Amino acid sequence: IRSQQHDDPLCENIVKAFTGNCPEFTASYTRNLKKFFCISDDGLILRTVEAPDGRPTIVVPSVLANEVVEAVHVCASHPGRDRTRQLVSRYFWCKGLYKLVNRIVCSCDTCIRTKSTRLHRHSLGQSRVRSSLPGELLGVDLLVYNSVPSDTARLSPWSAEVDTALESVGSNRNDGHADALPMPKYILMVICAATYRIWTRTLFTKSSPEVATVLGELLDEISPSICLVDGGKEFANSL
Repeated sequence: IRSQQHDDPLCENIVKAFTGNCPEFTASYTRNLKKFFCISDDGLILRTVEAPDGRPTIVVPSVLANEVVEAVHVCASHPGRDRTRQLVSRYFWCKGLYKLVNRIVCSCDTCIRTKSTRLHRHSLGQSRVRSSLPGELLGVDLLVYNSVPSDTARLSPWSAEVDTALESVGSNRNDGHADALPMPKYILMVICAATYRIWTRTLFTKSSPEVATVLGELLDEISPSICLVDGGKEFANSL
């Protein structure tokens, strides 16, 4: 960064302001440069205003801005725009940081594949996707077994399907007796948008490998064109 600062136009102007070799600058521009920036003893140009905790931050030359922001974003395990901007601001100052972070995070291939933006989730929630062909469009979701009501007066719309899924592994939610097999904790539910047919499978965990294995077996049987999921990490990580 230090070597590239020598060739950066803004950094060159900062050096001129502090050395007094800037007859072409207006008095207000020179004053602002001295107010917002400083030069350390080892020649590194720092930003002094709006720095977190009052600690000066390193001025990043424009040619290195993309590289610095991308490195922070990747090393921090691909956080969102606000968190990436916060982490970069702790140690660095880049001109136009707000737009730069937005562009880099929104175009990050890893983030696009594994995370749904709020806008994307909102658009999915507003859309009403329909299909007239059986098995063409499927909706996929996970149910938590403990959240299914056991009171027959308050049965959910999926009660019959839940009972069928549990009975398929030798478990009954109403008998109160321990089975030889561990009680499944989750139920994978797949519903056809055209016929409303429901497929269910029990899961002992909602880890990505287990969800991927069970769902993959189901999809091999049904062969849909489109699957809609809610963007949960158990779906995004391995699917």
